[in-house]
Amino acid sequence: GYLYNDYRPNHFYWELIKTFQKIVLITLVVIFYDSYKEKCLTLIIFLGIYWLLVRRIRPFAYDTFNDLDSNVTLVYIATLFLSFYVRDNKEPILRIPALTVLWSINIIFVAYMGYLLILSLIHI
Repeated sequence: GYLYNDYRPNHFYWELIKTFQKIVLITLVVIFYDSYKEKCLTLIIFLGIYWLLVRRIRPFAYDTFNDLDSNVTLVYIATLFLSFYVRDNKEPILRIPALTVLWSINIIFVAYMGYLLILSLIHI
């Protein structure tokens, strides 16, 4: 059915892992830790482990989906790392380049997602 069609037959459970990932991310952000630093570092470690699993297991039936999930996770990690750096660093001369990279990564990724969406609509 719907929950496991996009996955390789032996990785039918991956939708449960993705749901667990979302629950853990939300829980870490909303409930745990008062320190922004601890939140960021915990989230980066958690997302890094997920990224490694996706790269190693490749649970999706199509390589494009595996690559997309991996790239989305890398954008999350880069965004967290750079936002932590910007927030923690009080020097404007160092914050501006980091903010520029942060915005650039996210804008390029959104543009890339739009490109993939347009391509998929053209091929339908």
